[in-house]
Amino acid sequence: MKTLHGGANGGNVAAGYRLLRKEEGVHIVEGADGDRFHVEVEGKPSTFAEVLTTFAVKHQHLTDRRTLRGILQDETRVQSLDDLPTRADLVRYISANGADAFGRLGQHHPKHLDPARLTAEDWKHLKVSEKNQVIKAAGTEDIVSEILQRK
Repeated sequence: MKTLHGGANGGNVAAGYRLLRKEEGVHIVEGADGDRFHVEVEGKPSTFAEVLTTFAVKHQHLTDRRTLRGILQDETRVQSLDDLPTRADLVRYISANGADAFGRLGQHHPKHLDPARLTAEDWKHLKVSEKNQVIKAAGTEDIVSEILQRK
């Protein structure tokens, strides 16, 4: 990341560095070799990316909403037909998003499987596809042995 003082994106990185450095509780120091940043938030180690993400969410007026699409959780976002209880809601959703988007909605909210909270009993009742989803989310098959040890 030798673009802090120069290079193609040097101005962008330097501007971001100056902005983040002013945030309350954030302490950023450029590494001795100029390749890395050492970042602390309220005395705890962090990463430049985490601080940048937090800053973008906190100061949305400075960012493009499309940039935050994967970060922000819109409370009003329709995820399934359960979110459209009345006929008027259905009509409003189809008018705003089209019939194709309506056709892609599932009947019920998708199941969110948190590997950190699953127990051996929960694991026993999961479908194979759901077990694969848990393993993929954890990034390692070692999670299975951890889950099976929980009661």
